[in-house]
Amino acid sequence: MYRGDDVYLLNFWPLDNLNMVGGGARYNAGEHVVLQAAVGMNRLDDPYQLQTINVAPREGFGPQTAFLLDRPRVLASAKATWYSVGRTAREGLKLSVYGEYHAMAAGVRQLNDAGSRVELPSDSGWVMGAQAGLYRGPSFVNVFVRYAQGLGAYGDLDVPVTLASARTSARALDFRLALSANWERGPFALMVGAYFRYFRDADAGVFSRDALVEGAVAARPIVWIGNYVGFAGEVSYQRVTYNAIDPVTGNGALAGSVLRFAAMPFVSPAGEAATRGRTCRSSTRRACATTARGDCIRRMIPSASTAWSTSSAWAPSGGSTAATCDVASAQQRLRVVPQVLLDEGLDEVVAVVVPVAHPQ
Repeated sequence: MYRGDDVYLLNFWPLDNLNMVGGGARYNAGEHVVLQAAVGMNRLDDPYQLQTINVAPREGFGPQTAFLLDRPRVLASAKATWYSVGRTAREGLKLSVYGEYHAMAAGVRQLNDAGSRVELPSDSGWVMGAQAGLYRGPSFVNVFVRYAQGLGAYGDLDVPVTLASARTSARALDFRLALSANWERGPFALMVGAYFRYFRDADAGVFSRDALVEGAVAARPIVWIGNYVGFAGEVSYQRVTYNAIDPVTGNGALAGSVLRFAAMPFVSPAGEAATRGRTCRSSTRRACATTARGDCIRRMIPSASTAWSTSSAWAPSGGSTAATCDVASAQQRLRVVPQVLLDEGLDEVVAVVVPVAHPQ
């Protein structure tokens, strides 16, 4: 229904970005306050929410399909934003508070072809977060904080992988801090994105790869050379630490890191004047990247067996997917697949992995 500011270099919305079918409302309380709310539902094609089985037909031959489990997730959200100068001003301070509520009805799930079934109790969760932003023209700094419990810890596009003994997600939590910034002066610009995340699943086990601490930081300096061409570089670092013992060394926690450098000359037919202060979609660039992987990452990902790798490719602009998001966006790592582990040796398609964007 609505979403706020993103971390462009990491291609995700750390606070508010719900996918659902529903409705919402917005109210502008003068020039300084905006109130928003939305409610709706979504249903993932996952046995935790939807399951069909074959049953004997009422007539005729051959089995028929029947719904055994069908429990959409109900989502409700609300957001309030205050602008120090006014919501249409080109500079100022803005502060936002945000909340979500997730709920899912009870149901019955079949575990195997033998017909073993288990009751799934109703489940729920919530999210609370806030954002502070300073902006002046195209330059800005946004800081986000988000805390989620229960179903809310998994986001709106995933379901729990492990559950507590009561078969609910009540124990799960997700805490995030994120930063997004952009600075422009003359032909120069600098984009920065970073986040820190602590995730704990619903299982009460002490040691688990479903509990982790992870983070990433990326910086992209950009310079325009004339009105239609320019050059961008990028450096990013990402790391993950699991709440589990390293199975190979037996010494310390299972952890790994990835360091990546990229150089990206680009051409923008729209020109600098047409793209200043926003993301440019009509550009072509040459992306050249070098990736350094730690020992643990190479052991955890067989396809990433080398310590260093390089790549180069041409690509048109197609959106914002940062160097630190190797395959999927941070918003798509909801099955506790940390961002750092998405470097599956895919440097040969680095044009998708490391694009260039003009300053937003």
